[in-house]
Parts: sequence; structure tokens; C-alpha cells
Amino acid sequence: MNIGIIFGGKSFEHDISIITANTIYQILKDKYIIHMLYIDQNGFFKYVKKVDVEKFIDKTEKTPFNFVYEGIKVRGKKQKIDVLINAMHGFNGEDGLASVIANLYNIPFVGSWHIPSAVLMDKHYSYAILKENGIPVLDTKILYKNDSINLNIDFPIIVKPARLGSSIGINICENITDLNSLLKNAFDFDNKVVIQPFIKEFREINQAIYYYNNDYVCSKVEEVFKTDIYLSFDDKYIKEVKDKKKTFLEDKKIIETINLLSKKIYKLFELSGVVRIDYMIIGEEIFINEINTTPGSLSFYMFDDGLSLLKRLIYEALKNHQNKRSKVFLSHILYQKNFTKK
Repeated sequence: MNIGIIFGGKSFEHDISIITANTIYQILKDKYIIHMLYIDQNGFFKYVKKVDVEKFIDKTEKTPFNFVYEGIKVRGKKQKIDVLINAMHGFNGEDGLASVIANLYNIPFVGSWHIPSAVLMDKHYSYAILKENGIPVLDTKILYKNDSINLNIDFPIIVKPARLGSSIGINICENITDLNSLLKNAFDFDNKVVIQPFIKEFREINQAIYYYNNDYVCSKVEEVFKTDIYLSFDDKYIKEVKDKKKTFLEDKKIIETINLLSKKIYKLFELSGVVRIDYMIIGEEIFINEINTTPGSLSFYMFDDGLSLLKRLIYEALKNHQNKRSKVFLSHILYQKNFTKK
């Protein structure tokens, strides 16, 4: 079977995508024929044989390729892609672009389709839908670039770009004096900003979930420890904390509640593939912080067997592709005798 892994992209999370692609490649390389489909930061499509994270940007040979019906064309030769796995994070990938490419070229796809992907990339839209469906989120205010600041704010607050992940562009604001400069920083990444109350004392927990064989499969529940007052980009990808032993909850009551919430969210947004949901426990209450349709390394470490996880995702992608709507409506408008151009 030919597996394509699409990664990179014109995104602030471009480098994280390379790490995710490498993780998937290492798990699958001995089981399938792997095609590494890289999109560079200028948007050019480049085919690579494998990913070496340390040498990738400067020393890995990259060959231009194009998507064609049910596959790709490299050096004039067509290669069939049986399943395309999305390893792209952020804009131009996780926001639904990768699934659109797969759909346009009739390739089975591991990941959520474009509508829920786009909605969940936007914290403003996703929080509104969650709240409407009785799923707890923090009080949220929205500010657009060039808006006058006319908000009733109780400090401290946390300022986030509305459509970024990996904790990029997030800052804590203690007072009105610092607000303008921190908003300017957030607006460097997005033209819409989310403002929420800053909660100092809380527990951050994560769970991954996917759908397989007509049932929802929930991962263990991870408790996240941070070296700063919030989980920063460095915590996630650079500092030694990333190498520390993962801590998983054993509290059955919390696990049961999280399982129910994760299943409800997955079904509500009609998701596909593996999704990671980030929660906050404040006192006795549980709130949704973020929903990631392409989690880093597909959250394989939260399950007992990464290969089994990926095989199941591939199976579901093939099944979904077979079952997708194929009926075409023929209007016959152009064949009507009384049809005239206007």
C-alpha cells in the first residue's frame, strides 16, 4: 500500500509539522511504501524520500511534484497514493486545506474534513459552538485588528491569536498599560484575538480520541506539567520537560467525565482521524481549552501502540472514502430550449 504523508506548509508551525511527519514515517516505514510530500514555506510542493529532522531544511534532496487524480506525479511518472495522512499543523493544512487537496484528487484521507477543521482552527467559532451545546468554556471576548479597545476587562487576562496553535503568540496581561503592546504582538500572528480571564491555579489535562469500527476510542488522560505559568511553545517542543516521563491520571471519576466530553465533542463536530482535546480543571469544574484536529505526532504516545493506531486510522480513511457521497445532481438547465444567455 502506498501511503502519502503531507507536511510542512506556509505556517508558523511548519517546523513542528516536520517533526510530526518524521514520527509517522518512522512508525510506518517498514510496513508500507511511504511517499513524503513536503510543502515548503513558500508553498512549493517537494517530494522527499525520507525525513531527517536535523538535516531536513538544508541537506535533504527535494524534487518538485504535483498532485494528480488519485496520486502524485514526480519527474513525469505517476505514483498512486492509496491514503494521504495529514501531518500539517496550523494554517494551510490543519485548517482543512490538506483535506481539500485529498478530496479534489480523490485520495482517501486520514484527518478531519475541511469544514470542522476550519471551524476548530478558530477559537472564536469553536468556543461559540461549544457554549451553544452546553459544553463549558471560559468567558471569551473577541477583538479584531484596528478595532478601538472598548472592552470591560477584569485583569489579569490571557491574550491569544484566534487561529494559531502550539502556544504561539500567547501572553498574559496584568494591566491596561501593557495591553496595547501585547495586542500588537498577538496581531502580528492573526487579525483576530481572543481575550480570556487568566486563571493561575488550574490543572491542564489532555486526551486524544479517534473513531474505529463503529466506536469511539479514548486515550489515556495525560496531566501536563509546565515550567512557566502557562504551557509555552518551549514547554511543548524545546525544554527538557518534553523528555520527561508522561503522567497519566488514575482518577476514575475524572477519566469518565473526560471520556464522555471527548466523545460528545468528536460527534458534535463530525470529526475524523485522531484528535486531541485540551482541558482545564479549575476547582471542581472542567473546561474545554482547545481542540486539535492534527495533534503533534498524532498523539501516538497517548495510546499503547502507535502502529496499531495508524493502521486503524488508515482503515477508517479507506472505509470513509468508500462511503462518501457520490451521487451527482443533473439539472439539465443548459439543455432547455428556452435557455438564453443574458
